[in-house]
This record gives sequence, C-alpha cells and structure tokens, in this order.
Amino acid sequence: MGRVVDVVVGAIVVDVVDVVVLVDAATSATGSAFTKRYVNPISAAMTIGRIHRPGLGSVLLTRVSLEPRGQCEPYRYSCPMDVNGRTALVTGGGVRVGKAICLALGMAGARVFVHYNSSEAPADAVRDEIIAAGGTAASGSADLSDPASAGDLVRSASGALGPVSILVNSASGFSSDDVSTFTLDGFRRTQTVSLEAPIMLTQALAASLPEDLDGSVVNITDVRTMQPYRLHLSYMLAKGGIDTFTRAAALELAPSIRVNAVALGVILPPPGEGNDYATKLAESLPLAKVGGTQVVADTVVFLCQNDFITGEIVRVDGGGHLL
Repeated sequence: MGRVVDVVVGAIVVDVVDVVVLVDAATSATGSAFTKRYVNPISAAMTIGRIHRPGLGSVLLTRVSLEPRGQCEPYRYSCPMDVNGRTALVTGGGVRVGKAICLALGMAGARVFVHYNSSEAPADAVRDEIIAAGGTAASGSADLSDPASAGDLVRSASGALGPVSILVNSASGFSSDDVSTFTLDGFRRTQTVSLEAPIMLTQALAASLPEDLDGSVVNITDVRTMQPYRLHLSYMLAKGGIDTFTRAAALELAPSIRVNAVALGVILPPPGEGNDYATKLAESLPLAKVGGTQVVADTVVFLCQNDFITGEIVRVDGGGHLL
C-alpha cells in the first residue's frame, strides 16, 4: 500500500495514493534544463504549474502523466515513513525510556509489541494504556541473554500484530566494573543483552521483513561512549559496540532498512537513585536541566519517520557533548 503524501500544485492539494506519477520539471523558470522524477504515488488530474514539497522547495512542472510503476526510473521524492498501522517491537518497553517510546509510537498509530524480561506487570500496563487510547498493542516476554530468543521474539511480535518493520533496541543493563574488577563472566553478561541481542534482533527483522515494506531500526546508546564513565567498563564497551554496529548495519541493510541510534545523556536518574541525583548532574549542562523520557521518545519517532536518515547517532544530552 502506498504511503500518503500531500502534493501542492498551484492552489490544489492532491492526496498521494497508489499510482506513480511521472513528472517532467524545469529546473529554471525558462525551462532550460529538465529533470525527470516521479512522485510515489499519486491520483487525480494535475495542471501544469509549480509543485512544492515542504523542505524541498519547488520546481516548475512542464508535464505530468500517470504511468505504470514498472515504467518509471528508480528515482522519487523522499516520502516520510508513515508509522501508522506498522508493527513496532520495542525491547525493554515496560519501564523508563522504553515505556515512553512505546507510548509515543502508539500515539503515532503504530501497532506496538511491548517486550519485557521480568517486568510483566509494567509491560502489560503500557500495553493496556495504548489500547485504552484507541491504539493496538500486545506484550510478551523474552530472555535476551539467550541468543536464540531474538528470532522467537520477532516471530511472536509478527504473529500477534503483523510483520515487524520497526525495531527499537531499548533493553540494556548498566553494570558496574572497571579495569581492576573486570571479569569475563560479567563482561559477557553485559554484552549478551546490550550488544548481541540488538544485533540478533536486527538480523531477525531483516530476514523476516516482507519485500514490499521498508524497515527502521533505532538503537538506544549512551552519549558517554566517547568520554567513558570510570566505573562502567563493560557497559561502555557494549554501547561503543552499538555505535559501530549502527553504522555498519546502516550501510549493509540500505536501502530497505534504515538503522540509527539515539545517544542518551541525563535523561533519568540511574536505577536506585532519586531525582535530586539527576538534577545535580544536569546543573553543569549547557541547557541545565534533566531531559526526561519524552524527548527520547520524540527523537525515536522522528528517526522512524524520516526516510532520508540512516547511520546517524543523535545525541539527546542537553548539550553535554559540547563540554
């Protein structure tokens, strides 16, 4: 099914549907140079005039014609991914940042699968909140420390809500260690959930994505991978791996799947700490405030929707990276 875009021709707004439109457009007012593009897709007669896309400027149309999709050259104006009706799998979706992401995707119209490991009651509450607001959601558990769980989780989400085309890798641990206390067992526990699971889930999404759908993966990472915490060595190594994986997967999986990341700064106090702890940390930031989870959720939805961004790591840190 085609994505819906509004195209303005003169004073006429035309709804874009499932027919491809071939456009011959002058790149100058005199029509001295021409480009051939197609808008994917469009129905309704259009007159010669100026066509405008928000953020892309306008061009002077010299001819517009409807043609079968197969006869068009492979070039189109970039259209945002409409998350409405798509299935989104969010790991660690019952609490903290994952909860906010689930609710934001639900508000955008996505069918949300709320994953949890042990937080069943909070995950079910998030699911019920989305449904109560008129959305569609399901919840389910998987132990991401088991590499085999990735494929099972994607299959569970697809079976409950339809093919998964949006994946948000939010689940993570926050282990404490340094060079002197580092152990291989502790390192492997952290890596399994925080790095290996996102890789395996992305692989499972890519293998199961229908040919007529594009996909979006958003990884949650940490802004401190370039300036590591002193007492969280295994966690930093895992998140540094996520940064590299984001870029590598974006290159390999393009153009059908976009892969981006959101790097978090002072968003919430760490587990076990109070709000005063986060407020104190935020005092030194340029924006001098705690971010909260909504700014993260909004960024995730934006990255899902924008189909001309891939391989990016967006820092949501109140300007902390400038210090």
